[in-house]
Amino acid sequence: TKGSYGGAAALGGETLLQLLKNYARNRNLKTAITVGIVGFPNVGKSSLINSLKRSRSAAAVGNTPGMTKVSKEIVLDKHVKLIDSPGVIFASSLGENAGVTALRNCVKVERLADPIAPVCEILRRCPKEQLMLMYKIGTFDDVDAFLRNVAAVRGVLKKGGVP
Repeated sequence: TKGSYGGAAALGGETLLQLLKNYARNRNLKTAITVGIVGFPNVGKSSLINSLKRSRSAAAVGNTPGMTKVSKEIVLDKHVKLIDSPGVIFASSLGENAGVTALRNCVKVERLADPIAPVCEILRRCPKEQLMLMYKIGTFDDVDAFLRNVAAVRGVLKKGGVP
């Protein structure tokens, strides 16, 4: 839905704003409450703040991870302040690889050391038949065969049929 300021309104944004204001009022606080917005990179933290502020420019947004470089305080009103924080990548106790991190959009694609790792993770997670239907390719046994088939279907092979 469109907000009155021309941007997209966050689902539940008005309710969240009222909850924050009521919390500050019911506690009889003399100062404003400060609420930190924390999460993975590129999940909409800054967009949520813009929606609550009813402004497109309260917090910079973009479609690549890492738009917010430093924490920034945004004053909603005399009762509520928000902190827009950079994306946080939590160290995994599960031993996640670089492919999982890339799929979470935590790393810019240009900075991937191994662009094959996310493809391996997709092949591990998705049924082979579904990938064959989606990319209109034949059967494959490994990541190299998968990428060769996709390259052939899309016509992005070099001379001599090399992907």
